[in-house]
Amino acid sequence: SSRRRHTRLQGDWSSDVCSSDLSSERRPITFVSAAVADGDRLAATVDPEDWHDFLTELQTACQAAIERYAGKASWRGHSLVVTFGFPVAMEDAAQRAVRTAREMSDTVAQLKLPGQLGEASQVQLKIGIHTSDMLVSMKGGEPELVGEGAAISDGARDLAPAGAVIVTAAIRALAS
Repeated sequence: SSRRRHTRLQGDWSSDVCSSDLSSERRPITFVSAAVADGDRLAATVDPEDWHDFLTELQTACQAAIERYAGKASWRGHSLVVTFGFPVAMEDAAQRAVRTAREMSDTVAQLKLPGQLGEASQVQLKIGIHTSDMLVSMKGGEPELVGEGAAISDGARDLAPAGAVIVTAAIRALAS
């Protein structure tokens, strides 16, 4: 008996998906999972208002690359998941994901997080990328993806050192 993981994507999907619930469909989805390296520690050392301002700057900095390559972002604090292949199928999703990850990493490395004593610290992302077949359905107007894709990209991200992008074998096979 295989255990299925459910990923509920956040955001405004109304313009991307028809309003009626879609029946379940199996399709390849590529996930970019990114987080600020040492984000929890950094958040604890910065004034909450400064952290909020930084998160806004972080999201703005990443959004250009995400939009350029037609990804869909779902943010949770200082981490995000970007999906490629839903709602629009993409034959080059792996290449788009790798390009997005590189641009986000380069852009975020230029951001500075204000320190407590006025010094600024450099910020880096940890990123994991994976693609897999997922079961896609709509529940209450929100897409639900069933499968291991998001969990595997999260695991790759967790293994990545600060400033690095780890791609799985599935991505290497598609991106080359």
